[in-house]
Amino acid sequence: SQGAGTGAVSAGSLNGTAWGASLANDAKNHAVTGAGGWCYKYVAQALARHGVSVSGASAYMAADQLATKKEFKEVQVSQADLKKLPAGAIVVWNKGNGHVHGHISIALGDGREVSDLIRNQTTNYGTSYRVFMPVK
Repeated sequence: SQGAGTGAVSAGSLNGTAWGASLANDAKNHAVTGAGGWCYKYVAQALARHGVSVSGASAYMAADQLATKKEFKEVQVSQADLKKLPAGAIVVWNKGNGHVHGHISIALGDGREVSDLIRNQTTNYGTSYRVFMPVK
């Protein structure tokens, strides 16, 4: 199978799916308000409720697992376009300086992300990232 290649695609050209919208809405309905720090737990629970299993202790560990899931396709998206992702797209930030677990979130399709809490889409975490589009 062929990967996304080196060229970035415009997030505006990426279409969401009903399943992705359902995933995002489910995650939004289960989010809590608070200090955060539980992004992977909440994203993993939302995925599990939609039949996708990910495991591990840290958010960055989800990237390699999501790359193997038939429900998602990895795409290259510029940092500037992250806030344009459709509902259900998952962004996984790698671990790095001061970020031992990385970060994971589900795009809401309106420039915000959801994990354990809802906030504006992270576009500059200080580490590399991978984007997974729902195809289901």
